[in-house]
Amino acid sequence: HTKRFKTVIEAERHLTSLRYNIDQGNKFDQREWAKDQPLSFLSLREKFVESKDIKDISTKQIVHIEMVLNKAGDKWDMMQIKDITESEIDDFFIKTKNAEIGNKTLANYKTVLHDFWAWAVKREKRKSKLEMPDFPDIKYKMGWRNIVDMESQEKILNELWNISKDSNPRI
Repeated sequence: HTKRFKTVIEAERHLTSLRYNIDQGNKFDQREWAKDQPLSFLSLREKFVESKDIKDISTKQIVHIEMVLNKAGDKWDMMQIKDITESEIDDFFIKTKNAEIGNKTLANYKTVLHDFWAWAVKREKRKSKLEMPDFPDIKYKMGWRNIVDMESQEKILNELWNISKDSNPRI
């Protein structure tokens, strides 16, 4: 464990806190103090996306996963994953909901974050005793779509054909 301090007193205080945590039964994990921060949200989300690249999912899905994790990363990138609690997760969804995003989209975001945490917990549970956080319930109701009969579809297509034939394209 390497860390620089300006004074000896600050260094002793840091060592005392580490010793206290070990005495309380908390396991010392060198990765929490590493410069490259392997347990940070940023580092783990990058590894998660890499793991998705080798799976049989579409590029569109990977782009969606990256977009959701980037949004969450705006607040969490420099945090250790075990320090992100249910309250931060709730705040993320509240902030996102306030940005005029519907509940179906929020439910999709929740699915991505839940999948990410399940992957991280499976990966790190033995070494860093990472636990799965609880995610908020996001309810939504899908609207019914209007079904258009074949005759109406034919009329619509014919009208579109007539309109496109009559108009002059601007290219």
